[in-house]
Amino acid sequence: MKLNYIKIVAIGDSITYGYPYENVQSWLNMAADRFNIEYMNRGINGDTTEGMLDRFERDVLRHKTSHVIIMGGTNDAYAGTPVDQVIKNICDMVGLALENGVIPVIGLPIPCNDVAEETLMNQYRQQMRRYASDKNIEVIDFQDAMVDSSGMKIKDNMHCDGVHPNEVGYETMADVAGNFFLKTLVDARVHDYYWNDDFSCAITTLKILSEIYRCDLQPQVMEAAYGLNAGRLASQCGLVEGALMFIGVYARQRGYDGTAITELCHKFSRNFQAEFGSVLCKELRPEGFSLDNPPHLCENLTKRAVTFSVRFVGNEV
Repeated sequence: MKLNYIKIVAIGDSITYGYPYENVQSWLNMAADRFNIEYMNRGINGDTTEGMLDRFERDVLRHKTSHVIIMGGTNDAYAGTPVDQVIKNICDMVGLALENGVIPVIGLPIPCNDVAEETLMNQYRQQMRRYASDKNIEVIDFQDAMVDSSGMKIKDNMHCDGVHPNEVGYETMADVAGNFFLKTLVDARVHDYYWNDDFSCAITTLKILSEIYRCDLQPQVMEAAYGLNAGRLASQCGLVEGALMFIGVYARQRGYDGTAITELCHKFSRNFQAEFGSVLCKELRPEGFSLDNPPHLCENLTKRAVTFSVRFVGNEV
């Protein structure tokens, strides 16, 4: 079951679709599947930003998505479309998204190896960045991850024809998009669990990790997590405790024995302390708790800590 509080659609051309492969190998499909996010791939081979704008209502707005990633410009460059017209098309799509309560995100087109077209696309990117900065719109910078040292071509190991990514290229794009997806997912879920469900930091951490890694937790695990709400007595932070509980359950499901799980938990705690300076609530939140300083004001710290925990589990377990 997908996480239905975030629903992302990406509208674009063949580089969104995943050409020359099936779209299951596209950057969008791979990145969204990693985090169990509902998504729709609306990339069409050969499409331009004008074509994307023409089908925006049908392919984006009618699906009631939470986010839309708008990524186009490559085919415009090969058609010689002026910069102003491409940016107008992008701006019009952003405006339609905002008018309909959809959060727009601009994906910067990847580099290509044809000098004239890449020169024009670089002008598109500059204007996209400027517009996004002015309007406070998120950007996914695919170009930066794939451009070679010349600044004008796609890296040799990332393309199949000088324009389209190969498998390595799409994996790289999925990594870049995955960073955005993870931030979006964690930010939304932490806020929801804190302010709507009134969950503790330990339970919030447990639930988000279990959702991302598709790990069903028995009711007793969640009940035990309520007993960890001792941080107000200056014990270990619930952000650490919730992650350690999840590592224990998830690693056992994946076949780790007790010794290996213990080592994983020790490594997590060491890494957490190195990243955040402490594993103790009294040091991470030295101001303590009061009626005018409730626990959920740890929201920003929680977002950082949960993201750290997600990455640890993905890399180590």
